[in-house]
Amino acid sequence: MAVKNTVAIIGATTTTGAFIAKGISNGPYRLLLMDCAIDALDALQSDITSVNADVEIDAVQCCKDASWEADIIVVAVAADELEDTARKMQEVATCKTVISITAAENAPGNLQKLLPYSRVINVAVAGNILFDKDISLFIEGNSEEAINTAVEMIKIIDLPYNVNKKEHEHENEKK
Repeated sequence: MAVKNTVAIIGATTTTGAFIAKGISNGPYRLLLMDCAIDALDALQSDITSVNADVEIDAVQCCKDASWEADIIVVAVAADELEDTARKMQEVATCKTVISITAAENAPGNLQKLLPYSRVINVAVAGNILFDKDISLFIEGNSEEAINTAVEMIKIIDLPYNVNKKEHEHENEKK
């Protein structure tokens, strides 16, 4: 039997975070939901287990703990919280795939600079992920393996996407 990767969803009770958690709960993942809103977190966990009793799912309130335990980290927080969230997980996100999901107009500047030793994938959402039938997801990052991981998750959720492999310049590479 294959080992399931643990996916931490930071901001799990946000609209996007809950959508992603519900969407991948039937996939080959163990879910670790993270949010500070404990009542909403409990409700989301109950909602997911009522639909899929076999899902392996836990909930935590600490970003660092969730990131430490995860193999893959999905960040679904508001754009203005992204930098603070990255700082909280920076120490324990080394060598991990970090998938940042934001609205296209709020796409992050460069999360890779904040998490230089992580494989950061940016997923920009054009349209409302819950209500629009014609949304597009634009995926970019500098790790083909991490892009493939993001695409696998998106396929499970059954969303349209476009991939753009982009080389990111690292601070320590500048002369």
